[in-house]
This record gives sequence, structure tokens and C-alpha cells, in this order.
Amino acid sequence: ADQGIAGHVYLSGKAYSSRDVASDRFFDASIDAETQYRTQSLVAIPIRIGTDVCGVLELINRRGADSYTEQERDLLEIFADYISISIQNVLDGRLAQEAAKRDNLTGLFNDRYLHSALEQTLVRCRTEELDLALLFLDLDYFKLVNDSLGHLAGSQVLRETGQLLRRSVGLARALVARYGGDEFVVVLPDVPAVEAMAIAERLRADI
Repeated sequence: ADQGIAGHVYLSGKAYSSRDVASDRFFDASIDAETQYRTQSLVAIPIRIGTDVCGVLELINRRGADSYTEQERDLLEIFADYISISIQNVLDGRLAQEAAKRDNLTGLFNDRYLHSALEQTLVRCRTEELDLALLFLDLDYFKLVNDSLGHLAGSQVLRETGQLLRRSVGLARALVARYGGDEFVVVLPDVPAVEAMAIAERLRADI
């Protein structure tokens, strides 16, 4: 990101053109040396996502001096905008997919995603002959919290329980989900029964 004219545009966030790269202090000739291409002039445009530069669109030419017109530079700006929109659409799509897997209240995986992920995990564990532990948890006296302190307090208890479960499980391969209400599920692939019991006891004690 800090090399050549593209690196300069990436860091500065400003479009840049060079009529003669041989005398340009920012130009890096190493790519020309590898590709056996002789760049004479170029124009480079930053590609932005919001206010952040995520890349650079660079047009290079064997011709020097007056090789690019204003119209061509405007077209390059339009292409950069198209690329930016395309990248943003991909990112938005991924965010939407991730949001569809999550429980709105706790941020844990939801029951819909749990069912599909558990099915895939069962197949993998059978194929690879791995242990698989499944912890099913619910909160004792949760109704009492809602009845005595109100549903906002109950929601806060569920949020904090979700955060606690994520921290306390301590395994990257574990899947932690809210099953519904005050019920939670922890899927532990490649975890033998003895270790699963220890994890369950630790969760109980932490809660």
C-alpha cells in the first residue's frame, strides 16, 4: 500500500496522473520489469467504500505526454464508482446473511441456524469419527425476573447470559445458540464426554 503511484493514491485518497513516469518520484518500475511492459503515462483513481479507500483503479499506457483526455479520466472515475458499488453490495449481502443467522437480543446464533449447523456437524463428526457433545441449558426462575422486575430486566439477563456463554465456553470450534426464551444450546464437536461435563459445570458455576 505504500509503493508506487497506486500506493500514493491509496494513502492520499486523491486521484493522480503522470504524463511521464520515468521522471515521476512515485513511480515503481518493478512491475514493468516483471511483465516486460513499458509504461509511459498513467492515471490512478481511488476506489472508496464510504469515506475509506479500499483500492485503486489504475490505467497505464505505452504512450506518453497527452495520452489521456479529460473524458477518459471521467470514465475512469465512473468505473471506480461502479466498482465501489459492487464491493458495497457484496459486503451488504454478507452482513445480511450473517444477520439472518443471529438472535437479535443476544447476538448468539438463532435456532434456525442451529438446526442446519447441527445437521452438518453431525455428518462431519460421523464421517471423521469424532466425539460430539450437546449441552442444553435453561435459566431457573427466569419467569420470576420478568414478573418481578419487568421484561426489560429479563431481556438484559438474556443478553448478559449470552455474553457469558460466549466467554466461558472457551472453544473456537463451539457453536453457541439461543434456542428460544431462556433456553440455550452449546454444540461441542470433537469434545469427549468428560471434557463436556467440565465445560457444563463451568458454565453453571459462572451463571
